[in-house]
Amino acid sequence: MISNLFLIKMIRVLKIKFTILICLFTILACKSQQTEVSRPNIIFILADDLGWQDVGFMVSEWFETPNLDKLANESLVFTDAYMYPTCSPSRAALLTGKQSFRTGVYNVPVLEKGNNQDNIFSRWTVGLEHTMYAEPLKKVGYKSIHLGKWHVVGPNPEEEVNYPFEKHLKQPSNGNLDWLANHTSAEIQQYYPTGRGFDKNVGGTWWGDPARGYEKGYNSESGGYQAPFKNPFIEDNEDDEWLTDRLTDEAIDFIKENKEAPFFVNLHYYAPHRPIIPRNDEWLQKFMTKQPAVR
Repeated sequence: MISNLFLIKMIRVLKIKFTILICLFTILACKSQQTEVSRPNIIFILADDLGWQDVGFMVSEWFETPNLDKLANESLVFTDAYMYPTCSPSRAALLTGKQSFRTGVYNVPVLEKGNNQDNIFSRWTVGLEHTMYAEPLKKVGYKSIHLGKWHVVGPNPEEEVNYPFEKHLKQPSNGNLDWLANHTSAEIQQYYPTGRGFDKNVGGTWWGDPARGYEKGYNSESGGYQAPFKNPFIEDNEDDEWLTDRLTDEAIDFIKENKEAPFFVNLHYYAPHRPIIPRNDEWLQKFMTKQPAVR
């Protein structure tokens, strides 16, 4: 026979356990909600062809980068890493988290030489089977924008079907926009930022440098850095002056517009990639005559 006292004790124990269980569920629910609302905003700034010694905080005695130096002083700086020596494979690896042998992007195709017996010629376009980092961010509610250099779609993606290639891929001549109609189609836009998880694209296309909109290319006075930029994926503004500033302003505007929601800014400058265009004569003369510090 179970005594009444024993039953009363058991009921009390079960009540306590049930109360603790409710508290645990409440704490876990609160943590879950807290995790959901504490998604960090992300700003990823990438400079094109910037050398590791081309900044002040890496002891450059010629380049002056006070804002980056201040940021580095307040941040964690990683000084050792492996990378590819050219644009396309570096960007493909960053965007997908995969090595070249998986994406097939080994090089900038127009830089390749030789024949298919001595080379595995590179793809230009990253295939849709390779997820890019903006896609999972979009699924969890991030608003995102890509600004600047993209360079992971080729001028003729339809030519990249039969892989490996017998010859390296080619590109249109400077100032030629015959490719544009095809690149604004839904089929090719799949390979553009807005097809890879981003909500907006400013300036991203197959171009490796901003001078491609000018027939004289690197020899043009603007070089694509001074307005007009002649980039079909950047709408002209009356107050445009410098490409880097325009991309920065677009990034700031996007942050202001989406400050209430988690946002991701993929700010990939074309600079300091060639062509080398001085902003003004005063700065040009300053650095042409500058001497390294005496130690």
